[in-house]
Amino acid sequence: MRLKIRGSKAIAPLAIILAACVYVTVAVDLPDAKPCNITIDASRAVSVEWPFQVAIVDTDGFRGLWIDQGAGQGWRGVAGGKATYSFWAPSTGEYRLWVLAYWNDACTNAIFAQVDDMQRVIVGNDPVFREWHWVRGPKASLSKGQHTLVLSNHSNFLGVKEIFLTTDESIGPTGPGRTTFELFYDDFNGCDNGNFVRWKQACGKWRVESAHGDENPNQKTLIGESDGSALLIFDEERWSDVLLNVSIRWDTSGLPDLATGICFGLENENEYCQLRWRSIGSKDKTQMELVRRKGKKTEVLWHGVIPWGRGDWHEIAIDIRERAVRFQVDGREPVEVLTEEPITGGIGLSLEGKAESQFDNVRVRANG
Repeated sequence: MRLKIRGSKAIAPLAIILAACVYVTVAVDLPDAKPCNITIDASRAVSVEWPFQVAIVDTDGFRGLWIDQGAGQGWRGVAGGKATYSFWAPSTGEYRLWVLAYWNDACTNAIFAQVDDMQRVIVGNDPVFREWHWVRGPKASLSKGQHTLVLSNHSNFLGVKEIFLTTDESIGPTGPGRTTFELFYDDFNGCDNGNFVRWKQACGKWRVESAHGDENPNQKTLIGESDGSALLIFDEERWSDVLLNVSIRWDTSGLPDLATGICFGLENENEYCQLRWRSIGSKDKTQMELVRRKGKKTEVLWHGVIPWGRGDWHEIAIDIRERAVRFQVDGREPVEVLTEEPITGGIGLSLEGKAESQFDNVRVRANG
């Protein structure tokens, strides 16, 4: 087609005229603003493989999923077994997984869960035994439609009654069974060392050992060893507005360049906030510091000398708000420090210099 020009007026190209008149509609499956809840009866699996079985799991005659004592633990490779479920997600969104479970002890308190082709994760390793309770699992990004959930054998002598998924982080499941609202817990106990395999060893040496020798081999503690620096991180989730508790045992009487610490608001291995204790050569005191690290730059936000018993376990509580940190040691007077930047991220444990430290009972709970 040729354009005809008459005087100073031009006829616009047909392509431009057509483009101006065309409206393109793109269908985008957006998350629903209304919370969505999904409840799955654990006894109604599509398929069940031994040692899983559908059986009566309580004195009220409730049916659920069960693994007998001595049937073999999956994490050891002794036995396999899985239960497969099919469910419909009514809306696209981030769904939190909950499991109504029964654990017998610290060696039988976890199950593997996998949604679709996502990574298989551990649900459990919490310290609630011999009672039905809701256990908080991971998040799964689901599109609207049909999905598959596979529960597989991690430990034996356990049961599952129900599975609950919700897009609302502000609520937990309702109905029978105690609900544990801990976001994360690790006491490094049990046959599989608690959640130790879920931590990432960025540097240094980290191991789990019995805290009481052969007298109680399942009571364990985490030991970090540094020849310059050591960092162990947990970054599966990003937390803000939480309370972080950790037990620490560390000898403060070493050289001044030695330190141990707890990291939070962790973005990566080189960016985090840290509450740390630095040796000042004293047997009963230490220098406590709150610092923010960004790359090679470390800013001290607060510091002070506090009592610290050599060889004693010390209980640390860190209340992490969006722009404030409130911390205390052994229940003494708390210290609050305001921060210019918001604090959100994972957690970690650290050592500096040629040092060794013990950690235990790492717990993250929602504030309020």
